Amino acid sequence: ADLHAGADIPIGSASVDAFRSAIAQTAPSAQEGRSDMGLTNVEIAWEKSEITMTAGNRYHMSTATVAGAAWERRRMTINAKQLLRASKLFGMLPEKNGTVQFGQRGNSLVAAVAGSKSSVIARAECLLELGDGKYPDYRTLFDPAAPPAMIARVQIRALVEAMSIASAGPYAGEYVELEACSGSLVLPAVTLEIRRSHGVAGADVSTAKCLATIEGERLKFIVNADYFRHAVSTLDTDISPTCTIRVWDSQTRGMIKVSSGTSHHIIALKV
Repeated sequence: ADLHAGADIPIGSASVDAFRSAIAQTAPSAQEGRSDMGLTNVEIAWEKSEITMTAGNRYHMSTATVAGAAWERRRMTINAKQLLRASKLFGMLPEKNGTVQFGQRGNSLVAAVAGSKSSVIARAECLLELGDGKYPDYRTLFDPAAPPAMIARVQIRALVEAMSIASAGPYAGEYVELEACSGSLVLPAVTLEIRRSHGVAGADVSTAKCLATIEGERLKFIVNADYFRHAVSTLDTDISPTCTIRVWDSQTRGMIKVSSGTSHHIIALKV
């Protein structure tokens, strides 16, 4: 079937699962009300055999790269809410392991999925946001001459579970404190602490631990709880069971990068 019927320019294709996973990781970072840079959309770039999605705000940026085909080298920005609606539509399809193909028609991105009988079974159109700002390449956010002060490699599921434990209760505040400390005779552990948003310590602190491999300094740092929770919960354990946390101290940029495969979250630290 001609998935691009009605589209002026064919752009590329990707698997439905990879497309939805990239949207789930990046689009929440661009929700209206969360951005103070005027960037409330998701930027999508098609180049060669990759599709890269990027979204974020002044304090948090998320980028995901998935394998695909790019027939036209394109870069465009699309409203995050429309992408999430398209993702929800494709998630309701009975077809599994399908392929979504992209084309452009005027001021719209057309995304369509074919069924087993080669008929179009779902089509979504998302308006392009012309003149919107451009997200930086995440690799340019760090000075290559300034290596991370700390690197921690952690099992993703263990980290998600620890975040859930530490964030539970009435005192789950705005920030989460992570500290690399000795928790085992074999491996060090990452200790997660949640404090009230006004920063008062004392008895109102929930703590959880998970094993990690630590390189470099053993630091204690504070990061936005919502951003960090989103970062670790959207990493795909099918691609990699572990994630890497790289921390740059406040003397460089005061940032943390959470990575797994080709998925990356960049979050500014609270200094």
